[in-house]
Amino acid sequence: MTFERFTIQPGYIEVIQKPKDQQKALETMTKESAKVTAGQVAVFGQPRLKYKAIFNGRTATDKHHCWFTGAVILKNGSMLLADRNNNKLKLFSGELSLLLEVDVGGAPFDVALMDTGEMAVTVTKERRVRFVEPYTLSWSSHSIDTDQYCVGIDYQDSRLFVLCESSFKSVRCIKVYDHMKIFLKKIRISDSMTEPIRGYLKVAPSSGLLYFVRNEFIGGNFVCCSDESGKILHSTKLQFRDESPALAILSDLLIAGLASGLVSVYSTDKTERFVLQSIDKTVPPCAISVDQGQQLAIVTQASRYINSYKNNFVQLLSIPHTHKSW
Repeated sequence: MTFERFTIQPGYIEVIQKPKDQQKALETMTKESAKVTAGQVAVFGQPRLKYKAIFNGRTATDKHHCWFTGAVILKNGSMLLADRNNNKLKLFSGELSLLLEVDVGGAPFDVALMDTGEMAVTVTKERRVRFVEPYTLSWSSHSIDTDQYCVGIDYQDSRLFVLCESSFKSVRCIKVYDHMKIFLKKIRISDSMTEPIRGYLKVAPSSGLLYFVRNEFIGGNFVCCSDESGKILHSTKLQFRDESPALAILSDLLIAGLASGLVSVYSTDKTERFVLQSIDKTVPPCAISVDQGQQLAIVTQASRYINSYKNNFVQLLSIPHTHKSW
């Protein structure tokens, strides 16, 4: 393993791990970084997210390039990724080596770690939430039938929140279950346009407010904040409308992945703080996850329109302790 260090202003890529099979990705990153201007990297002040490493998530048994639509960083530093294109869950160590992988039997979309120790996995076309032990990837015999295509998922305050897509018979909604997987309620969301492939959901741990993406045919994409009655409290219009972003909560900040390889950070009062250039600006971020200690973030990249080797690479970003003062 070798290392390379280089700088872009005002943000910088700190350490890039460079095994031979990542040479193409690193060359692309170096080339694109040379083109980045200060205005592209930061909107307000210097970014505090710093690139730490990239790794290739494609394994020897994969038949296709990856599409990592879900990611979670576990307590021991290992990372669980949902590979929608290969119908797998993959467990990587904190040192970026593959530990285990398991066939889901369908295309997984998103993952959420429960305080019961189980990992909840949405399997969209099966209209089902399945449960797996994250360190052994052994499946539970229990599951939840959502009756609608299920996509984004989050777990807060002993409750599981599942974003369900609309159909001719059902409207888009958020279904809430307790830690015993018992249905509690449905939160209805009114959309003027639906997003059938991607749709992420995050629940703010301090306030309990819900964040999700709303798609409007004319107006574009918005990150919406609502209470548990479904009432929209405020919306933030995104810069791009061709992709629905992944979402992650960092303290009182909301991280959103955008098109053109950008990661944007908003305060929860909808003010954009800064934009950070991703590895390759031709491929949008897909899944985003922050660890429980809020020291590390995962950003995967994939486009629904482009199926290439670029989708295999996963980015790790370090988060300094000073992020609460951003």
